[in-house]
Amino acid sequence: MDDPEHPERPDRFSRRQRAVSGVLLVVFAAVAVVTTALSLGGYCLTTDGADTRALLEMLRSFFE
Repeated sequence: MDDPEHPERPDRFSRRQRAVSGVLLVVFAAVAVVTTALSLGGYCLTTDGADTRALLEMLRSFFE
């Protein structure tokens, strides 16, 4: 752009910073979705919704 009223300004953040930020955002979103699905799935699939001990055991076995 050779418009004198609107000169090009350099990027505020480098391409690397934008890429790292994007990766962190995707990882954060994925962790939020997965943990929510696991906790809701484990909670909803228990026979007694008020008893969350089975959920805790399911999570322990999942991360072992």
